[in-house]
Amino acid sequence: MNSSNLPMLLIVMTFFIGNNLLAQTTDFQKATTKARKYVQKNANHSLVIGIVQNGKTRVLTYGKMSKENKVRPDGNTLFEIGSVTSVFTTSLMKLESQKQLFKMEDRIQDHFRDGVEVPNYQHYYCTKVTYNNPMTVDEMEREIISCRPDPMRGEACITFCHLASHSSGLKNNPKGLYSWNPIRIAKQKKDPYQGFTKEELYGNLKKMELSNEPGRFFRFSNWGIAVLGNLVADIANEPYEGLLKNRILKPLRLSDTRITLSEEQKGRLASGHDRKGKVIDPWHFKSMAPALGLKSSANDLLKFVQANIYTSNADLEDAFAHVQGAQVDLHERKLDRFTQMGYGWFTSTLNESTNLPVQWISGGTGGFRSFIGFSKDTKTGVVVLSNSANDVDEIGFLVLEGLNNHPAKVTKAVAKRGQ
Repeated sequence: MNSSNLPMLLIVMTFFIGNNLLAQTTDFQKATTKARKYVQKNANHSLVIGIVQNGKTRVLTYGKMSKENKVRPDGNTLFEIGSVTSVFTTSLMKLESQKQLFKMEDRIQDHFRDGVEVPNYQHYYCTKVTYNNPMTVDEMEREIISCRPDPMRGEACITFCHLASHSSGLKNNPKGLYSWNPIRIAKQKKDPYQGFTKEELYGNLKKMELSNEPGRFFRFSNWGIAVLGNLVADIANEPYEGLLKNRILKPLRLSDTRITLSEEQKGRLASGHDRKGKVIDPWHFKSMAPALGLKSSANDLLKFVQANIYTSNADLEDAFAHVQGAQVDLHERKLDRFTQMGYGWFTSTLNESTNLPVQWISGGTGGFRSFIGFSKDTKTGVVVLSNSANDVDEIGFLVLEGLNNHPAKVTKAVAKRGQ
């Protein structure tokens, strides 16, 4: 190439790169503005946003680690991710079911050891009964509704599928422990799961009375996911964290996604803060770890999101695709978009202009918030991590909208998927 042409080539390249960056700035203006406002509040300290687009990733960081630590977070900073842990557990469930040790439609009570008692839902049949009440003055006939156990239908039992889709009927948490829910405000308690053993986790099952038939209604339950993860590990005869490492974390090279951190990783764990900005000590999850216990980084979660969009690992691809599929409709006033529940993943319509389905899950602990979401159709995804207890879901959805703000292209992608 003639050296005299290089200046013109550089000018042309700069023009196109500049326009691309300008387009991206326009696309993400709402999200970045929201992110800056988030960390400008005294109660919020740092925010990390990871983006997946057409197989490429980038990380944006905002704020400082804390008032005392002015270091800016990065893609390797670790955060507690709360209920985002659940989609790792449901994926593990599907992978383990491939070994034929259990089926996802199996009753969980058939796979417990040591006589764990599981609540079942009793069907009833009801009839009108007419009777004369001699205790009344008029002795007129009265009608009442009499309900008795239905011997023809028997009891409805909880299955692996029910636990994974949050339709088992179990409460969010046993014994009134900390109650995080992606679509409702959480209650604050100090390190509530510390010392909560697997025996207590299982033992509380027999105290629970189901008010609805399993599989009929959505009821978010960290308790259910924790039971699921522990039971799958018991069937495999391995500790939950070890099984998760071998089946998902190592194959995807997620070296910073762990329950138990090394000393080096502890040095990269951000300090959590409550809604008012007060430092919160790290939580210890014990038997609730399969629902809430993972810590991770933006770089690791970007790999996980990418793998959920596409992976060449056949077993993982099958498991991820299966757990993403919608199972139960949600009727929650807190959500402003049509949403269904899969096995751990929520599936929502991104907006009316695109009608694009996106999978997502958010999490929270006493001092952290997290959000991950993606679209398989457009191969876009987002990770949002904060060391504050204030919600980040809106930022996550704004980024997804920024990545998919071309309705014509999105409609074409959705149509192609349906062919």
